[in-house]
Amino acid sequence: MTEITKHINQGGRFAGNFFGPDHSWNYLCLVSIETIILYFKDFEIEYIHETKELKTSALGEEIFFHTIDVLAKKISAGTPRC
Repeated sequence: MTEITKHINQGGRFAGNFFGPDHSWNYLCLVSIETIILYFKDFEIEYIHETKELKTSALGEEIFFHTIDVLAKKISAGTPRC
């Protein structure tokens, strides 16, 4: 995350999605809301939404999706933590 957030100027925004720890694709980098909040220490989190649902993937398999959507505004020029 540091490689991304360090390039955001003060007042700039980050918008993105993360896979939560309950996601079926457990080989991915999965993060909790608590960890995401730590990632954005130098940001004001304007929106955070967690979704957990059973869905059909693009490959036609039924999987459990756990996603976390984030919109955050950088409020500090300090070094972001990861």
